Amino acid sequence: MEGPRKMPSANDLLAIATAAAQAAGAYLRTADRPRDPASWSAKGRADWATDVDRTSEAIITRILREALPGS
Repeated sequence: MEGPRKMPSANDLLAIATAAAQAAGAYLRTADRPRDPASWSAKGRADWATDVDRTSEAIITRILREALPGS
């Protein structure tokens, strides 16, 4: 049986979040953003998302989950 998990420090969490944001930002700087609204989908009232948005969110999610499994 495993003992309690050690909580990462605030500095560790900041470093992980920063790395995730930087990776997503690097992707966004190179991504070809769709200009045709037909390829956008509604997330909410007057809130739109594209595949580029979803991919950047997936990058952040993957990095956070890898760095903090079980969170």
